[in-house]
Amino acid sequence: MQSIIDRQLHEAAVARNNAAQLAEEPFVVYGAHIFFNRRKELWCAILGHDLSDPVHVFGDSPAKAVEAFNAAWYKELTEEEIKLKERVE
Repeated sequence: MQSIIDRQLHEAAVARNNAAQLAEEPFVVYGAHIFFNRRKELWCAILGHDLSDPVHVFGDSPAKAVEAFNAAWYKELTEEEIKLKERVE
C-alpha cells in the first residue's frame, strides 16, 4: 500500500514540475496565440495579431506550432537572415 502512495506522490511531483516548466515557456510567458491557417492548412503560433508581426511559426498540430514557436524564440538569426530582413523592411 505504501509503495502505491509513494508512486502516486512521485507522479504528482513530476506533473507539478512539468506544469511549472511549461509555464516558463515563451509561448505562455508572452501570451502568444494559436490559430489554424486555412490557406496554408497548418497551425500558426503567433505573438501579435497577424502574420506581419515578427514572431510567428507554423506546425502540423497545435503542439508542434507551439514547440516551433518556443524554439524560434531562442534561435539567433544568421547573417543572411539579418540581411534579408533588412531588405524587406
